[in-house]
Amino acid sequence: AVVSTQSTGNFNHQLQTKMLFSVDAMLAPPDIIVNPPYNELFKHLMQSVRGCIESTKNFTRWMAGTCIEVPPQGEREDEAVVFSYHSDIQNVPAISDLSMIVSQTITKSLGALKNVLNKWKKYRPLWKLDKTIMMEKFAAKKPSCVLYDDKLQSYCSLKEQVGNQPMVKEVDFIRLHLGPLTESVQENAVAWVTSLGKLLNISARENMESLKSTIDQLRVDLGRSPDTLEDLKFVLKTISNIQDITLDVETRARDISERYRTLKM
Repeated sequence: AVVSTQSTGNFNHQLQTKMLFSVDAMLAPPDIIVNPPYNELFKHLMQSVRGCIESTKNFTRWMAGTCIEVPPQGEREDEAVVFSYHSDIQNVPAISDLSMIVSQTITKSLGALKNVLNKWKKYRPLWKLDKTIMMEKFAAKKPSCVLYDDKLQSYCSLKEQVGNQPMVKEVDFIRLHLGPLTESVQENAVAWVTSLGKLLNISARENMESLKSTIDQLRVDLGRSPDTLEDLKFVLKTISNIQDITLDVETRARDISERYRTLKM
């Protein structure tokens, strides 16, 4: 009983003072998980405690008044019963109390581990939202280049923010590796940037084609020969229209240029 108590007590001490193993934080959409899973960690840790107690089965009882071990009882070897101190020791209050303390220690540390990963849930929209639907809604609003730039910058900032976080975090007796999770979150941020970039490129091309069509038509209209009075009036009206839309054309041209500049960045 003394040996089992000391072994269990030493294990509990190690849980509070030593780094015993490492786990990886990973993204398994829509959840953030650890590998090995929480239930496996708890099961194997508690198995170590039970192992301390189960090991007492190796201590065979002595026959009354002697130092001779009681031989296995039973006619068949595979059904033989070994009389050990296990049944007595597992019911010792001190052993039960220590086992409960270890269980509470493990539960508390796994809870702390979950709390660390819960802070990463703020990035969940990166992988939970449907990119196709969100992009269609955004494009339908005919956003300005400024709005595109704001969104692109926000996702780039998220990627940088995630990359600046520590890749390893120690939580009690567990060393948590955040590298796999960080990489997955950054990949999702880049995917949003790529989707926005495609939309921006499409909008820039459509605006450029529309502007080119307008200019080409004005060029055709302006090239009409003023052979008649009506033709002359038409050409003069075209010149007036060109003067009226000059500012608008310049604005559209600058917007197209800005969209391609943003894409280049």
